[in-house]
Amino acid sequence: MGTNYYFRTRFKGIQESYLQKIKEIGGRTLSDGWIHLGKKSAGWRFCWNPNTKVRVLRGKTVVIQIYPLSQQGIQTLLMDPFTDIEDEYGEIQDKSEFLDMAFSKKGISGDTYRLTHPEASTFDYIFHGRQDPWKLLGYSFMDGGSYDFENDGLIFSVDNNFS
Repeated sequence: MGTNYYFRTRFKGIQESYLQKIKEIGGRTLSDGWIHLGKKSAGWRFCWNPNTKVRVLRGKTVVIQIYPLSQQGIQTLLMDPFTDIEDEYGEIQDKSEFLDMAFSKKGISGDTYRLTHPEASTFDYIFHGRQDPWKLLGYSFMDGGSYDFENDGLIFSVDNNFS
C-alpha cells in the first residue's frame, strides 16, 4: 500500500494548459483536475510520475512535458503560492513537508528491489524492440534496470500509470 499525491494550480488558464498536456500524454488526473505527482510507499523512496511523453517521429525526438524532471523544476512548480498539493484521501499537504519527504533519499528504489528479488522482474517495462525514448533524452536507469530512472537525485517511473 502507498499514497498517491496530486497537484493543481488555482490559475484557470494555466490549469487548463496542464490538463490539455496530460490528455496528450495519456496521464492521470482526478475528476476535479488534480494531476498525479507520484506515489510514496512505506520503506520505499518517492517515485515521481514524469508526466512526460517522449516520441520519435521521423527521426526527431518530441517531448511533451508538464514540469522539468529536476528538483529545482519541481520545487519551482509546487512552491508557487497558487499551487496546491493533495493526497489521494483529499488532504491538502504542507508543501515544505511534502518536498522534504519526496526529495528524501531514504528507502529503496524499485529497481534495487527488482535486482535483489528476481521474481519481481515481470514488472519490467519493455519497449518491444523500439529504441528507448528515455535513453534518447540522456536518462539512465536505476542500477542497470529498466523500469525506474534517476535524474537529479529523484526516482521517476518510465510510465505515467500508477496504481
